[in-house]
Amino acid sequence: MLLEALGASASVVVISILEMMRTPAAKFEVTLEADRYRTDPSYLTGVRMLFDVWGDCVTPDNLVRAITLSIS
Repeated sequence: MLLEALGASASVVVISILEMMRTPAAKFEVTLEADRYRTDPSYLTGVRMLFDVWGDCVTPDNLVRAITLSIS
């Protein structure tokens, strides 16, 4: 559930930032992968987030900036 919450939170922020930049996304997907500590307690040790964003006005520079702001 923690991984899903992280993805949802980052997604909402990225979409909001893109809208503030006046470059709204037409379609947005995030794929999450995580590494876990092998023994109990099995906490997360690493997370990878892959953002797929489509939109006529979305530029790579704006997208990188929005993602960087959302995860920092």
